[in-house]
Amino acid sequence: APEVQELQMQAVKDLGLDWVRIAMHWALLEPQKDQFNLAAFDAAAESMQRHGLKPVGFLAGSAPFASSAPPGAEHVDQYPPKNPQLYIDSLLKFIQRYPDFRVWQIWNEPNIYPYWRPKEDAKAYAKLLFASAEAIKQRYPDKPVAAAGMAYFSQMPYTNNELMLKLLLDEGLAKRDLIVAY
Repeated sequence: APEVQELQMQAVKDLGLDWVRIAMHWALLEPQKDQFNLAAFDAAAESMQRHGLKPVGFLAGSAPFASSAPPGAEHVDQYPPKNPQLYIDSLLKFIQRYPDFRVWQIWNEPNIYPYWRPKEDAKAYAKLLFASAEAIKQRYPDKPVAAAGMAYFSQMPYTNNELMLKLLLDEGLAKRDLIVAY
């Protein structure tokens, strides 16, 4: 509710904080291709701006039209997109709509189930991350991009407890101009 949102933003300011990380659940914001449901999110973005906060937006979960979930699967939003370009196309639209967002983060906790089904996959996440970062840097060269925050020290429980951050480094993460969120 708007009144709760205002209280939350004021509480952040009262604590002396400036940065706010806000979830952008793709399935809720774009339930059908190019059909957006943004009224509530627009209000949150406006509230953050009024309070002088520095938003970090992260687009997570797949929209139904983009999900790689197998037919009949539950929680189709928790599967990565079947094609990274679908994610990138929507992400760029959100960046254009919310130019005051200071940093854009790619996904959330892809190192754990259920945020990346059917199981975590460092190579697949690296493909999405690197393609997204490249597209953002081409269109918005001064906009910082962050890798997804990792849960549990970046352990990947279904992949022999390997560390996703190490596997992302093996894929070339350190050679890219990215913020590593941990």
